[in-house]
Amino acid sequence: MPKCFIVAECGVNWSGDPTKAKIMIDQAKRAGADAVKFQAFTSEQVRDHPRYKDLERCSITLGVARELIRFSRERGIDWFCTPMYLGAVDMLRALGVTRFKIRYRDWMASQPMFKDPTDLLSDPTKAQEAKEAVEAKTLIDACIKYGKEVFISCERPSYDLEYSSLPHVKWLYATPKYPFPMSSFNPSRAFMFNGISDHCPGFLATLTAATVAFSRGEERFIVEKHFTLDHKNKDIDDNVSLDPQEFKMMVGQLRTLEEMNWKVDYT
Repeated sequence: MPKCFIVAECGVNWSGDPTKAKIMIDQAKRAGADAVKFQAFTSEQVRDHPRYKDLERCSITLGVARELIRFSRERGIDWFCTPMYLGAVDMLRALGVTRFKIRYRDWMASQPMFKDPTDLLSDPTKAQEAKEAVEAKTLIDACIKYGKEVFISCERPSYDLEYSSLPHVKWLYATPKYPFPMSSFNPSRAFMFNGISDHCPGFLATLTAATVAFSRGEERFIVEKHFTLDHKNKDIDDNVSLDPQEFKMMVGQLRTLEEMNWKVDYT
C-alpha cells in the first residue's frame, strides 16, 4: 500500500516564540503529520523582506533547535530543518537530524546537467545570480555528503539534474510563487517528482499530485504544506498555510487515497 510522508512546514510561522513552536508541533502531531520542519537562515539573507523585523526572529538557533528536537521526540513526531547557510548544516548534523530540506535555486534549475555556475562569475550581468548559485550548490553538497535523506524542492523535473541518481535525494515539486495560483498548477508534472512542496491555496494541489503519483505506482509520496495555528494571527506565510483543522482534513484525505486499490486493471 502506498504511503504519504506528511510534513507540517512550521517555517517562520512560529514567530520566534519557542512556546508557540511547541504548540505548533503538538497540533501538527494531533493533525496527523509525520514531521515538522523549521528554517535556519541569517539576518542578511532576509534583509530585503517586507516583514524583515518579524522574520529575523524566526531563524532556528542551536539552543532552540535542541529544545524543539527534544519536545518533538517526546511527542513522537520527526523534526528537521532547512539550512540556508553552511554553519546551519553543521549545527543540524551535530544535533542528529534525520534529514535536510533544500531549495534548488531557480537559476540552477535552468542550467544543463552539471553546469558549473562559476563559469559565469566573470560576466557582470550574471555575476550575482552565479554567486548565489555557487553558494546554493555548496549548501546542497554539504547536506548530501552526510548520507542523510535530503529533500530538494524544484520546479523543473529532476531526471536530468545533478544529484538525480542519488537514492537518498528526493525531489519535491515546488514553485517560487507565494501563493501559486491553481490555474497555473500542472498535475502532469507530479509524476516526475517524489513529492510536493505545496504553495497553492488549500490542499487540492496536494491531493491531485498524490493521486497522480499513486496511479503511476509510487510507493512513497512526500507532502510538505505550510502550517499555522490560526489564520487570525496573519503569520508571515499565512496565505499558503493550513490551520490545524484544515491540515487534519488534508491528512484524512491523503490516508483515504492510500487505502485505494491502485492496481492497474483495464478489464
